[in-house]
Amino acid sequence: MKLTCAITKDLLPLYLDGVASGETAAAVEEHLGECEECRRCRDAMKLTDVLPVTAAEEEKHAADGLKKLRRKLRRKHIITAGVTALALLLAFGAFMLVFYRGFPADSSDVTVEIERQAEEPFVVHLTLTNGMAMYNINDYTWNGDLISRMVVKVYEVPVTPFFHMAPGYTFGVTQEELDLEEPYIVEIVYADKTVTYHVEEEAEKLK
Repeated sequence: MKLTCAITKDLLPLYLDGVASGETAAAVEEHLGECEECRRCRDAMKLTDVLPVTAAEEEKHAADGLKKLRRKLRRKHIITAGVTALALLLAFGAFMLVFYRGFPADSSDVTVEIERQAEEPFVVHLTLTNGMAMYNINDYTWNGDLISRMVVKVYEVPVTPFFHMAPGYTFGVTQEELDLEEPYIVEIVYADKTVTYHVEEEAEKLK
């Protein structure tokens, strides 16, 4: 039977899907052999993938979509965990800075008492008077096994139950260290200034 272009175009989806009857398929093929326009229409339908996907293809697409969703969620969890860890690290660093090391103390908040004791001719007591706890960083210059120079950096921190820090710090210089050829120097570093002590001279004043 002869088909018109309109009927052929209507039958093309059934023909391409393979569900048209043998007689109908033969008629469509006969018309396509004679009509260039309908052949272009058929080719266009093939290119635009108008054919329905099979159940296996739909299942594969669904599985691929689920895998993509899982990868996306996994990346999101990793990013969230990383941001949380970074925030905790920064918070811990800030906590240690404020409540453990603290900030340089002003000299006006620190009293200095120097005295002589039996075994140590030069003993220094540093005490904070503003109710804060004291933290110190000490640097030393060594002459063999003995210290010949001491730098004390004084910090103040809030008093908390987390760290048991005293409001003061005491250190001394032995006679053996004073007997070194080079002069023994002590520097106390505050936020506003540095005070230098020539220990031999200060020890002589205490006699």
